Amino acid sequence: VGGRLWLQEEIRSLVCGIDASLGPMAELTAFWDQMNRARKKRLNIIIVAEGAIDTQNKPITSEQIKELVVTQLGYDTRVTILGHVQRGGTPSAFDRILASRMGVEAVVALLQATPETPACVVSLSGNQAVRLPLLECVQMTQDVQKAMDERRFKDAVRLRGRSFESNLNTYKRLAIKMPDDRIPKSNCNVAVINVGAPAAGMNAAVRSAVRVGISEGHKMFAIYDGFEGFAKGQIKEIGWADVGGWTGQGGSILGTKRTLPGKSLEAIAEQMRTHSINALLIIGGFEAYLGLLELSAARDKFEELCVPMVMVPATVSNNVPGSDFSIGADTALNTITDTCDRIKQSASGTKRRVFIIETMGGYCGYLANMGALAAGADAAYIFEEPFDIRDLQANVEHLTEKMKTTIQRGLVLRYGRRLLYVLKSLASAGKGAWSATGPAAVAGSHPEP
Repeated sequence: VGGRLWLQEEIRSLVCGIDASLGPMAELTAFWDQMNRARKKRLNIIIVAEGAIDTQNKPITSEQIKELVVTQLGYDTRVTILGHVQRGGTPSAFDRILASRMGVEAVVALLQATPETPACVVSLSGNQAVRLPLLECVQMTQDVQKAMDERRFKDAVRLRGRSFESNLNTYKRLAIKMPDDRIPKSNCNVAVINVGAPAAGMNAAVRSAVRVGISEGHKMFAIYDGFEGFAKGQIKEIGWADVGGWTGQGGSILGTKRTLPGKSLEAIAEQMRTHSINALLIIGGFEAYLGLLELSAARDKFEELCVPMVMVPATVSNNVPGSDFSIGADTALNTITDTCDRIKQSASGTKRRVFIIETMGGYCGYLANMGALAAGADAAYIFEEPFDIRDLQANVEHLTEKMKTTIQRGLVLRYGRRLLYVLKSLASAGKGAWSATGPAAVAGSHPEP
């Protein structure tokens, strides 16, 4: 893959759940250990970064890796060089939103600058658009190259930034399994459960939890069908290989339900005692919050519930507190954006028509707001900003002016169940200048990277 000295190679490895990745500073000894442990798998994927080198600064090419795999392991091996294919395609929702945010910040920076203001680079840090001095950024890039030339690979990783270093370490923990005799046993049983509506990425979260838990010496258990399955004893030990290939799977392989544990606390406590569960990981949306709250409140009655409990937000609506993003929201946003693109493309020959899209959201306007930003919609009606006839009138005036141009179509995103009201209002307000139609956008698919 491309990437100018492997900047994105480890992220690709992480989101694809691949078996081995080779970038600058690649340890071929560790690579062969990985491949030997993967002999039982029917499919193995290796990603080689552009500019990959070993610890002696010698180049590593995909053809060299292929030859070694064929001669040493006897595998039928194929090489695919992506090249400029990686540059193709329409931008994802994240890229569109990032470009919009950075474009706004760049213009604001220009308007606020003076002739004496040092040149800056608009960057994203902590999900916030920030400005960094240009000379500082250039110096950081030079420091990385210098560390690579001097074979100070750990320093090079650190200089890439905390996010890159964290992604690299996470990938290694999830892809490389130590031999069982080298893993110290903790005698701790950890259970994983999905709660609430399915969200793309739930399976990837389960995979990560299971593999990290096993690498720490814990025994991992999967709970099927939410709290209902928990109460009925639908619990099974799950191993490293059992979660292979889960990264790209949509929905919830463990099964998930919205049922809360309040009416089954005694049965759940009994199952925790039976399986000696010492810790519980809950993956889900608002029902997971409420379920964890009920379990915590019942600790006075049931000693079995006095164990560490952690919750990971997973909901397409991105409406849970405490997190900027929840698992599943990005996939839902990409689905909305793709749907809007298809509607606009199919309507390329349609004149004087307004399309209204209704999104999900769980009383949160995130999907409608960000979907409108990514799709370039003319208006977005969200739960947080109640609208009245004056807002509709302003949008009607905007659409009226737009219909006078060469782009004689409009796109409106609306959260909630008042789609019919908006549809009829815009249709009647058009007074024959346009017609309005209202398809509904789905909110789920295979998880996005």
